[in-house]
Amino acid sequence: MLTAARRRPGAAVLALASGLLAGTGLATGPVSGAAQAQEALTPAQKAALLFTAFRKFGGRARYGSVAGGNRALTIRDLKLEIPAPVDRLSIRGRAGKLTVTAETMLVRCFDYRNPDLPRFADLAITGVRPGGNAVNERERSVFRSIFGRDDIVLDIAQNYALDLAAGSLDFRNFSVALRGVATLGLAVRLDGIDFAGLSDPDVWERLLLRERHPGKRKRLAAVDTVLMAAVPRLRLHALSVSLTDLGGVERAMAYAEEQRSKENPDRPRLTPDSMRDMAAGILAGFGARFSGILAAQALREAGRFVMVPGTLTVAAKPGQPLSMTRLAGFAEGFATAVERMKGRKIDLDPLQKFLGLSVSYAPVAR
Repeated sequence: MLTAARRRPGAAVLALASGLLAGTGLATGPVSGAAQAQEALTPAQKAALLFTAFRKFGGRARYGSVAGGNRALTIRDLKLEIPAPVDRLSIRGRAGKLTVTAETMLVRCFDYRNPDLPRFADLAITGVRPGGNAVNERERSVFRSIFGRDDIVLDIAQNYALDLAAGSLDFRNFSVALRGVATLGLAVRLDGIDFAGLSDPDVWERLLLRERHPGKRKRLAAVDTVLMAAVPRLRLHALSVSLTDLGGVERAMAYAEEQRSKENPDRPRLTPDSMRDMAAGILAGFGARFSGILAAQALREAGRFVMVPGTLTVAAKPGQPLSMTRLAGFAEGFATAVERMKGRKIDLDPLQKFLGLSVSYAPVAR
């Protein structure tokens, strides 16, 4: 089974996805010793179970010390290696390699007795650094130019609960912090999820490789059938997306000012306060195209976010669970209505009422 999985053309791509799923508790495949009582497992045994699916698809997981205590598993000096024979990560036709290192990985609420389909998982990974061919030199150079630092370091945390029988997922928190730049946060509640269909690795392999194998229409049609069958049952209960500025906004504005100065060296350089005022003016000009309570709220909160570092959150909480098909239909109708406006102000209140949208800002300590 392992040999066959590694020989499939998409197995290497799946290795990365499987590694992430293993960390979130959605790993697939049988695990020896899963019937053991969870309390009797040693920290080393728990760590081995945690990375079972990751290794199954050809990945390698190495780590330093492993410790247990306070119902948590702590792994230090983690290194993941994922073979990646895909176009972006290949070098002169040779397979590339994606490596990820992390300082610590803290796992709580993981069901080691049944790692295939656990109900809960809390995870925090600090000091995550992508390596290998994951970030090429050109991208690293752009990152260095904008943010004034060469190292890309992430801190990742998640907290979720799922009910397999009901097909529901409650992602209470998922956050990715790029140190010195920003933190992206997500919370979402869904139901109607086809967990059985999503656990089929062949479906994901065909989906991920569809652009590289456009001629295999029958296989892709099968994937589309699975995905489209799942969409009508999928319902959104709530969703929020947040962005916390950790210094990235000011660096991005400073970089933009540097580029403008190179094009026009005789123009006086703008100060950071002047750049914020300009950004607020751009937002005001953009807001002039829209009307309604949501437009005014979004403009006000986004302006505060630009002027003083903090957290900007966009949240949706419809009055009742919203099916994906109904959401798609509303989006198509709203887009058509916008096209007919012909230069007039666009009222965003219908969108706000349909989705229960809100925009908020909160300052954070620097």
